[in-house]
Amino acid sequence: MKILYFDLFSGISAEAMFSALCDIFDVKNLEYFQEKTSVLNIPCSKCTLKKENIFSDSETKFARDICEKFLDGDKTHEELFCAVKRVISQINPDYVMSSPVYDGSGFADGKPIPSVEVMNLFKNLKIPFRMLDKNEHLAQKEGVSLIYRLANEFGVLPECDIDKIGYGTDGKRVVRVITGFDKQKSLNDIFEISEDFFASEKTMCCLK
Repeated sequence: MKILYFDLFSGISAEAMFSALCDIFDVKNLEYFQEKTSVLNIPCSKCTLKKENIFSDSETKFARDICEKFLDGDKTHEELFCAVKRVISQINPDYVMSSPVYDGSGFADGKPIPSVEVMNLFKNLKIPFRMLDKNEHLAQKEGVSLIYRLANEFGVLPECDIDKIGYGTDGKRVVRVITGFDKQKSLNDIFEISEDFFASEKTMCCLK
């Protein structure tokens, strides 16, 4: 089973998610600028959509649902949502997971951290989050809404054979994305376990 995992150790934004995906995957039929940069001493990609992209009805519906349900109709990031949907469709994972969403703490820019809007998303959508000892707004509401819509599960990356690791940024936050294949036991493994079990049972019987 192919897993796509978002590691949100320094916060989240839609741009950072998109950039991380483009860092590991050469997207077809999508026009964007890609810049290699370094944030938090991590080499990563910073990607910006070009204006001439045309999106499908299903991609547009996906984006507008997020805008209407979670962002009070604000369509500022609609095209970016469409682009993320396209990239993930081409990566074609069987399962999408995410770490808890990390945000700062305290008070900055006249707002508490997490912001009222972001905290309400955590509460209403039951998204697990962690607060860092950092006086910055790290979790952006459009990113939180997007990961909620995409993730089948929030938690720790299960044991898997890692295929690719990418890092994307919006200039402030870094999102790490991982693709891998989980280590499921084969039928041969099951038969070996069964044989070991029956062998131990026979040994115990002989010892009685």
